Amino acid sequence: MYGELSKRKSIYIIMALFIMLFIFLSMGTALGAETIEKETANDNDMLASIGLDSGFLLAQDDSEPGEEENKLEITGLSTFYGSDREETELIIEGKNFIEGIIVRIGGRRINDVTFVSDREVIAIVPPSTLVGRDLNVQLENPDGQISTLENTFKYIATPIITNIVPNYAVIDEMENDEI
Repeated sequence: MYGELSKRKSIYIIMALFIMLFIFLSMGTALGAETIEKETANDNDMLASIGLDSGFLLAQDDSEPGEEENKLEITGLSTFYGSDREETELIIEGKNFIEGIIVRIGGRRINDVTFVSDREVIAIVPPSTLVGRDLNVQLENPDGQISTLENTFKYIATPIITNIVPNYAVIDEMENDEI
């Protein structure tokens, strides 16, 4: 009897962990709006390896003294990941954005873009089958200026629970109910 109860408790713990993992991955952001400073845009793999999949990416300023003051520039992204099944809100921060700005992810134009200010745009990124690829985030102003963060966005596959074994839960020690 004790061995059977212990086995059932283990199964319930495993089921609970799978459900928590599913909820965690469905949220789209692991740690909220925490700001993550980075030297370059190519450090995303390092961030992912320690479990940080959201936050603002701060791009390094490589501009030379005396360069044009109104140059289009991306300085931050609210998330580095999109879903293969649902839309993802991507807040892009930077400098010298112009109303009518075009956003592209992996070369694909994003249609749902909201111009907030000359320093912020919000793009609703549709789901994609380009899972696992490192994609560029590119902005293009109506005046033709282009700014690109290379390999900074990746679509991830949403996990699907197809079966739970056993398909019953213990209500008390004498009765089983099917799920």
